[in-house]
Amino acid sequence: MRLPRKTFRNAKSALVIAPLLLSGCAGGPQMPSVSSINIFAGDTKDTTACAPDRDAFETAVAKARVNKIAAGLAKSVGGSLIEAFLGPQLTSALKTNFSDTISNLHAAIDDDTENLRLVASSLDTVYDCRRKLSRTLSKDVGAGRMARADAEAQVTLMRTVMREDTEAAGKVLGEVQKRTDDLRVATQKAKAEATTTEQKKQVQETEKALQSNQNAHSDAKKKVHVVATRQEGTITLGALFQWIRSIIPV
Repeated sequence: MRLPRKTFRNAKSALVIAPLLLSGCAGGPQMPSVSSINIFAGDTKDTTACAPDRDAFETAVAKARVNKIAAGLAKSVGGSLIEAFLGPQLTSALKTNFSDTISNLHAAIDDDTENLRLVASSLDTVYDCRRKLSRTLSKDVGAGRMARADAEAQVTLMRTVMREDTEAAGKVLGEVQKRTDDLRVATQKAKAEATTTEQKKQVQETEKALQSNQNAHSDAKKKVHVVATRQEGTITLGALFQWIRSIIPV
């Protein structure tokens, strides 16, 4: 039985648009690797309706990269960030003012924890926006409100920025993990220097903060993996849709 013209057009446009974005970055030319691009500068500008969500994600990434509390701690002990956490300056600061120093360590850990959650949630938000936008584009093409070429151009752009954003999230998680490792060593130093009941209590609270940080890192890593899996998990389906499209007359 021959489908009505409108139904046929809707079905065909859905086959064209849906696999392009619902597969995220599946298919198409490969983007540059993380090491070859400055992903935190926003290599490709998002001009779609999801641009505000992309801006929020980039802001979260930028904030997560620079822990101002940790940097302030380094300045307060008169050394570099690594020296503040691992060098003799930290030991000296703990002996001179244990309470403030361990409080700064705790605050730096909490700041990273908050930023990890923000990166994960903002990545999820921007992905969800692009997924919904792809459906809207599909409907618009099917209803004749938008040219297929214009819709495909938007989808191609979204595929590109989605790959960049996923790479950025993965890289910043690695940077934060390295800083957390240093903060853990610093906390261990503080534990060795703690002598009073109050000091030991502060160390215990900081250790709890480290555990919360690791939970947040694990959750964020899973979130990034889920988004990446969504992007890459429908390659076969996308290929099938493209084959169907090739046998349907335009």
